[in-house]
Amino acid sequence: MKDAVDKFLEELKNSDLDLHSMALIYDGEVVDKRYFEPFREDTLQRMYSVSKSFVSIAIGFLQEEGKLRLSDPILSFFEEYSPEIVCPELARMTIEDMLRMETCHAGTTYKSNPREPWVPSFFSKKPHHEPGMIFMYDTSSSDTLCALAERLSGKEILTYLREKCLDEIGFSREAYVMRNRFDEAMGGSGLMTTTDDLVKFAILLMSGGKFRGRQLLPKGYIKQATSFQTATRMRDGVREERQGYGYQFWRLTHNGFGCYGKGGQFILCYPDKKLALVTTADTTDSREGNQVIFNSLYRNIFPAVTDEKRICGEENESCADRTGIFLPGEGKRYECQGGAFWDWLEFREEKVIFGRKEERYELAVGWEEAVKGRFPLYGHECMTKAVGLDHKSIYLQTKFLGEYMASFEMQASFRDDRLLCYMKNTQDFDYEEFKGWIQARR
Repeated sequence: MKDAVDKFLEELKNSDLDLHSMALIYDGEVVDKRYFEPFREDTLQRMYSVSKSFVSIAIGFLQEEGKLRLSDPILSFFEEYSPEIVCPELARMTIEDMLRMETCHAGTTYKSNPREPWVPSFFSKKPHHEPGMIFMYDTSSSDTLCALAERLSGKEILTYLREKCLDEIGFSREAYVMRNRFDEAMGGSGLMTTTDDLVKFAILLMSGGKFRGRQLLPKGYIKQATSFQTATRMRDGVREERQGYGYQFWRLTHNGFGCYGKGGQFILCYPDKKLALVTTADTTDSREGNQVIFNSLYRNIFPAVTDEKRICGEENESCADRTGIFLPGEGKRYECQGGAFWDWLEFREEKVIFGRKEERYELAVGWEEAVKGRFPLYGHECMTKAVGLDHKSIYLQTKFLGEYMASFEMQASFRDDRLLCYMKNTQDFDYEEFKGWIQARR
């Protein structure tokens, strides 16, 4: 195993990746742990969005205690922040929507007004779209869930988690969660702790929440939290970020899951391999830096524990595509709302139809295999493929041919009589009609 880790580290070094520490866990035991100057065993590091997974565990405990249900509207716990006129999208947003990053917002709400406290901003910001339909990363959602955990437990987030599980697994007493200038816990990004603390948490996760034979974490909840709950295929990020999301945990290739923090703060768990990797790093100067860690792990360490000769196994290599035909609104017209360029949309097995006034534009779609066609409105030659992402969503990808080396992506999510589409493209000019959001109803 040492040789495999040496190769892993050498590859990261050759990629100019700034690694602070790493620990490899196999079959419940730490088989290798290393630190790189000036980082040591007792160094507290900011783990950024790894914090979100800890908040998720707190929500799981509160559910187990009967203090909340995942189906509860979040507004019911923060009535003092309720706007005078409550938008229906805000009223409908549940705790589960927030755990899955399927809020009614199009991004982190407090960034639009730095002078406003973070949690109230989550409720004062005007909703952008229907919740519970499309993944859109939103750290303010995690901060609000953290505030909920502190409110219902009556304790600071880490104090509550220490009493519930962290003290028992030997989490360091020096660890803490940062608080912002409004004295709100930064549950989405503020965990300050050691590499060894992450190792202990990783071992607990890999055991399904058991510690020394006792079920320490809520069994049903931790299974849900680390399972695929929503698609992240439209995310602008490295390949691993497009594999799906649970409840504040990321899904990974090779049927893995993980806690995923900015800059390479990782807990990567692969139950099928009995393997977990913890890293702390600074990859912020390299857009592909995070993927370098994954690639080196799969290329060098996976074969050492599985006797695989290939870099990536064919089975469970990716969970981003859940191929299959899912068109609950097939053949039904969805009328667009909110000043969209398009008047209506219609989905069929072999095509998507965009309508404007008396005109209709068809995009030929193939399932599993891309088919050739002409792109709506512009007529450029292209190839388009569709896949089913989950129980409510489909994903379309178009590759342009000829003079136009570009792509178009769209996720369409169906819920009751509603349709929510998110579109983006890489065209140099025009194509503004195929960017952003469409909300529609039958």
